Amino acid sequence: MTLFAFLFGLGVAVQLGQAEKRNATAWPVYLRRFGVLFIIGSLHALLLWWGDILHWYALLGMVLLVFNRLKNKTILIWGVGLALIVPVGFVNLGAYFSTPAASHPTTQQPGLEATVLPVFAHGTYLNVLQSNWAFYRYEMWSPFMLLFWVITLGTMLLGVWAGRQRLFHNWQDHLPLFRRLFWGGLAIGVTGGIALLINRLFRGQIPVDSLLYCGLKSLAFLGIPAMTAFYVSAIVLLYQSARWKTWLDKLAPVGRLSLTNYLTQTLVWSWLFYGYGLGLGWMGQIGPALALLLGLTLFAGQLFFSTWWLRHFRFGPAEWLWRSLTYGQIQPMRTNKTITIISTSKILSE
Repeated sequence: MTLFAFLFGLGVAVQLGQAEKRNATAWPVYLRRFGVLFIIGSLHALLLWWGDILHWYALLGMVLLVFNRLKNKTILIWGVGLALIVPVGFVNLGAYFSTPAASHPTTQQPGLEATVLPVFAHGTYLNVLQSNWAFYRYEMWSPFMLLFWVITLGTMLLGVWAGRQRLFHNWQDHLPLFRRLFWGGLAIGVTGGIALLINRLFRGQIPVDSLLYCGLKSLAFLGIPAMTAFYVSAIVLLYQSARWKTWLDKLAPVGRLSLTNYLTQTLVWSWLFYGYGLGLGWMGQIGPALALLLGLTLFAGQLFFSTWWLRHFRFGPAEWLWRSLTYGQIQPMRTNKTITIISTSKILSE
């Protein structure tokens, strides 16, 4: 999720930069673009899955347009502050203002999750719609989730900064930086993962106002962007190898159809895990190994579909809809190659 937020900001920076080179005003187009994305995401959240991120990304994207007027150094400072400093400060301030009862939790009250999950697994579609809205209000507007979106905005700003610095356009000139991010991100990321594991294994046993708790939570928060930096730098460094470049390039079609694939995953999993659809009600009934296998299987299918689709069409179905609504007119869908083949076939048949 952190990587996706980073890439979102990177994409905005690149596209706004291209518009500036053409002396074009990108604000109106991007406001419409994010407005349409907000509608798509809201419908996705209310009608299918409460955990949608699209409408949040649309709102944060509009905020990025405001930051776009700032200098690179200022954007970097805001990005580091929101993505790294704010979560660590939140943990320590929370510990400072915690009550004695909260510092030594004994029992955990059952949350809304225990109520809505059985409805998701066995209820009708109307029941799911009602639970979607209840769970959405409970989860997506909780203080922790609001903190998460603040961190996400900071991560997007780091992506904007990277796009402006052209780190990935001129990656050969920044290999020393990527090597430092590789090893540093790996070290801090693994440390943060261990801290998170310890905190979860001893949940309820470590007082939240203790130095140990604050240290573990701070390391866990810092480990997330660090591991993301490791992933990004690893891909850049692997891309230097011709063999790895060939394999990595095969994943590109999935990214070009990211919106279509994102929505498709919801459709597929809701039909399998929810009570409606196929009526299997798998939610909470399968283990992590089978879940991983199912996830890899669907991803492989999406990779195959995305590769085939882009041989014939310029955009994915959802991307085409998004683009057409943004510009207020039907966008050309088929590739020039496909159009040529169709035209040739028509001439031969005549």
